Amino acid sequence: MEIRHRATDMLRELLILGADPKVIPATFYQPFNRELPKSGPAEADMNDIHEEDKLWCEPSFRPLLVAALGLTERYLLNRAVRLQPPSGRKLILARRKNAEALLGINFLVIGQEMAVDSLKRSLLNHLAMTKAEPLVLLFAGPSGHGKTELARKFGELMSLEHQFVDCTMFTREEELFGPKPPYSGYDTGSPLNNFLARMSGSKSIVFMDEFEKTTTGVRNTLLIPFDQGEYVDRRSASKINCSQTIWILATNIFDPTIHKFCVGNKRELLESANKPKPRLFEKLVGFLRKECLSHFGAPLAGRISEIVPFLTFSPDEAAVVVHKKIMELEVELARPIQLSLTKEGENLVGNVELDVARDSMVCSHLAEKYYVPELGARGIFRGVKRAIEERVVDQYLEEGEDFSENQPVTRFTVDVNEEQEVEVLLVPRED
Repeated sequence: MEIRHRATDMLRELLILGADPKVIPATFYQPFNRELPKSGPAEADMNDIHEEDKLWCEPSFRPLLVAALGLTERYLLNRAVRLQPPSGRKLILARRKNAEALLGINFLVIGQEMAVDSLKRSLLNHLAMTKAEPLVLLFAGPSGHGKTELARKFGELMSLEHQFVDCTMFTREEELFGPKPPYSGYDTGSPLNNFLARMSGSKSIVFMDEFEKTTTGVRNTLLIPFDQGEYVDRRSASKINCSQTIWILATNIFDPTIHKFCVGNKRELLESANKPKPRLFEKLVGFLRKECLSHFGAPLAGRISEIVPFLTFSPDEAAVVVHKKIMELEVELARPIQLSLTKEGENLVGNVELDVARDSMVCSHLAEKYYVPELGARGIFRGVKRAIEERVVDQYLEEGEDFSENQPVTRFTVDVNEEQEVEVLLVPRED
């Protein structure tokens, strides 16, 4: 199962680097959320099979390709063909600024195509201009829909150091930045103060989660760093250059507006096979700008470079989130048994193989049952735990008398039964 996981990562990396997905016949991944015959699509359905770059896909290879392309792989290929290649200038700009990997960020998150496009556009525009001013992005959307993940992946792709700030922890600006001289503790600063000082003049990311929980005092302290890219170190009173800092403010305060917008535009946003039109996204951004002004006030709202809305998942995207969690569970269950004298090194549930017979059907069923827009991926993860993980562990514990590091592999199948329920079955061992 770990090999399968690595294969998924390899495909993702190849697509990030610009590999052409169209060398694989489109019928294998369009639409991506459907079951394929084990022998491969019907010859009559493969309209592009006679194109020169697909002649390799002979009938003998097709069953192997079907077996290799799980739901996540098919989703990645489908996403790749929907992605418009960057213009020559954008590509050269990204290379000159050592940001070429940013162009492949679409493959690192599930859904959120318009949010990713907005992020790329904002950063490329920022890199193209020589003005020394910070980039302030507001990630707005419901919890569990990729705000934190996109920020983290963005930092990794750009090889930038980042500082995470949980805004629920601070009610006063002294708690966030540290006390000013001569108050006690000024010489130790704070994690954010010290990070800004250490990264002075260098590109970095500050991710402020649940930004709506900040007080007026905290927001007022951020006005100068956001606007002029300057900050004063609380420890030494020296001026810090944070003009290269990318500030990402995450909030779910506008969830009612986003949920209402997604419901009202459900057909184009969540059900259409085509990419939503930019005008629809801009319409939502316009709504959020007004709400941002009302909630945070003009001084701070005027310093936000771009509002990036995160939408709810479509049914197909929710199914891919299910598949992601199942793949993670497969890797966890496949770990070898370890009997250790210390609890830290012990692993008693292992040597388990999980076979999801019809991944599209299983994942779609679980997504329909457990995806709640207000909970996002978290609700799906709990659903996979309840529907698959707990059933596997229950049967695993019933199956043997003891644990052994040399115990044989225990196999389970996951499928949808005649009652349209996901079932987990132990595969009997062959004597």
